[in-house]
Amino acid sequence: MDQRTRRIYDLAKAAARNATTIPYSFVASVIGLDMDNPAHRNELAAILEEVSRTEHARGRPMLSAVVVHTDKLRPGQGFFTLAKDLGEFDGTDEETFFLAELKRVHEAWQT
Repeated sequence: MDQRTRRIYDLAKAAARNATTIPYSFVASVIGLDMDNPAHRNELAAILEEVSRTEHARGRPMLSAVVVHTDKLRPGQGFFTLAKDLGEFDGTDEETFFLAELKRVHEAWQT
């Protein structure tokens, strides 16, 4: 895990421990990315995917669930695509899946 990914991982863990969420725009700004730039959005998506893949490999829920759009208060489509790839989501109800996964993340980091 490179330094920027580690920084995002640490931010996500802190949000999970505090049982909250954090906006994409804040997470991006911490590592010098601009969400208005499509290349930067793709870069952030790749970092968040690495974070969740790492957590999944450790038997924990998708930590990137804590990173959300400010207006929708939920993750972007890449989160759900990754969840399908990991075999965690069947694609039927994104809202129910997200809320359950967010709860699992918060619970996992409370201990």
